[in-house]
Amino acid sequence: MFNKTRNTIKNILENLSNGDKKINGFVPPIGYCLIKTFSKDKNIDISEFEFKPKVKNFLNSLNFYDENCETEVDKILPIRNIPTQEGKEVDLITNEFGDLIKKFLGSGKEKLASNMIKMIGELLNNIAHHSGEIDKNNHNQAFIYDNYQSGQYFDKSNLIQIAIVDAGIGIFSSVRKKDKNIKTAKEAIKKAFEPHFTGGTILNSNGISNAGLGLTVTLEIIKKLKGDMFVGTKDYLYSYHGKKGEEMYEKIPTWK
Repeated sequence: MFNKTRNTIKNILENLSNGDKKINGFVPPIGYCLIKTFSKDKNIDISEFEFKPKVKNFLNSLNFYDENCETEVDKILPIRNIPTQEGKEVDLITNEFGDLIKKFLGSGKEKLASNMIKMIGELLNNIAHHSGEIDKNNHNQAFIYDNYQSGQYFDKSNLIQIAIVDAGIGIFSSVRKKDKNIKTAKEAIKKAFEPHFTGGTILNSNGISNAGLGLTVTLEIIKKLKGDMFVGTKDYLYSYHGKKGEEMYEKIPTWK
């Protein structure tokens, strides 16, 4: 699944950077969240993207075309957009992810479910606190930009994929606000993994109490689960391969 997800991210970003709206093959949560965020960021009609009929029907059931649709799909968390800076919105999405995780982890794994829910809450809080510009009063204007989240449970491989994408200022610009010595996206991602570097105010009730630990704690949990993690900003992608215990940085296409 690692290589499939990594290739999906790179291929879809390649399509988006080239203006190619024909998407081939299966599209997992990270794929359709990238496309949805891109279309909103560039004010492109989502219907312009071409998918295979089965994929299009699948996406239609996930609120891909109609965000006001209240469908519920077994094993899948439909696409959600957090439109405000209010903590209750972060709570809402965190709890929806939590319900999906609890359902498919089953009984006897409450501690694991709790850790994963905290991890998701911290990641969503990071978007809330770090995705916006700084206004004239030096306040972070969070949630100015569109951001999308979704998740899916895969039976055959017994894994949950969680995708969170936003069209904010990006990790690179956010990190540069605190450290002007950062020159590349690769350096910014490495810096963002340092504990307490970013800091911030917790906006959700499920979040980890120590602000600024979002990516650090997330990676620790992912490593314990032998899962995979992908973090992209600007023109760089960080990938952690859980089964091999390896990490890599590589150049990726960008639409900005």
